[in-house]
Amino acid sequence: MRRFLAGFLLVPFAVGCGLVFGISSGEYDPDPFGDGGRPDVVTDSNPPADAPPENCVPGLIDDLEDDNLAIPRCEGRQGVWVGFSVDIPGGAQKFVVEAPGSPVSSKFAAHTSGHGLDGKVGMRFTLNQPPGADRGTYDMSKYKGIKFRAKAGAAVRVYMNLRDKNRDPDGKVCDSKGTCNDLFGEGCDLTTEWKECSIPFSELEPDRDAGSTETVDLAHVYGIDFHVLPKKADFDFWIDDVAFLP
Repeated sequence: MRRFLAGFLLVPFAVGCGLVFGISSGEYDPDPFGDGGRPDVVTDSNPPADAPPENCVPGLIDDLEDDNLAIPRCEGRQGVWVGFSVDIPGGAQKFVVEAPGSPVSSKFAAHTSGHGLDGKVGMRFTLNQPPGADRGTYDMSKYKGIKFRAKAGAAVRVYMNLRDKNRDPDGKVCDSKGTCNDLFGEGCDLTTEWKECSIPFSELEPDRDAGSTETVDLAHVYGIDFHVLPKKADFDFWIDDVAFLP
């Protein structure tokens, strides 16, 4: 069964300038427009608040094997996947959990594709969001990084970002600093074949705030983003088997 995020979407924010597609990691701007993308829209919900842990494997965040948009309740985590993008008239995005997933161990993967969009386009999930509640933060400070499996319809660099309390607007820390949505992140080069990307937290850095002494707040993370910078070109990539590096 497939779970769709509203099929193809026209999204509600307009942007002005363009971006260079395939920029190097040294030039990477994790949120070039500083707006965090359009509001998240989701068609599935989390499990009931009193549901027991499900498919709980220590260190594994989500392998998508339950074929839905909720991350498994495990080690204090619960949340939901969504797709996100910034509006360009005529642009569209599809986000879905579908088969097949990574051939290593998986039947399903998260997949987003579309065309005509600018800024950052991708998918994200929350880590501490009970059904019907606002997002909370999750403490991942005991881990060393994030790993995931991914592929793309054509060679592209995908970026993984942490939405920590210091850089997500909900943390109410970044408002006076001008750093909201300048998220800590790092990229991984994808091809049309599945590969594993391992990103240590020690390699994460924001772009606009280059040279800052601030570090990512691993004890207070709202969620994780995966995005590309398509510059109105077609985009097409899959994410699967998201886990912590011990």
